[in-house]
Amino acid sequence: MSKALLPLTAALALALAGCGGLSFTPEPSVENATHTAILDEVAAAAAISAYRVQHGLSPVVVDGGLVKAAAFQAGNNARNGQLSHDVGGSFTSRMASAGLAKSYA
Repeated sequence: MSKALLPLTAALALALAGCGGLSFTPEPSVENATHTAILDEVAAAAAISAYRVQHGLSPVVVDGGLVKAAAFQAGNNARNGQLSHDVGGSFTSRMASAGLAKSYA
């Protein structure tokens, strides 16, 4: 390597090293959440139904009981910092808590 290119190479290496930097990404948690997503169940059902109808299936309808049970489970997962079907109890117990039979879903 030419001696004239050595300072340029060193400067480039330092500049690139500065691009990486040291960063810390905190673990996701309710405490450091920047926003809460609120979904439009009716719009989601309409989009899903349109797809289903295009493929010869019946449309879906929004079920308030299932929406409530899903929101409860999502909250349990967020508070516990893990995604699990078992947080907050078994599926059967969670459905019973929502006033729904296991076969309902």
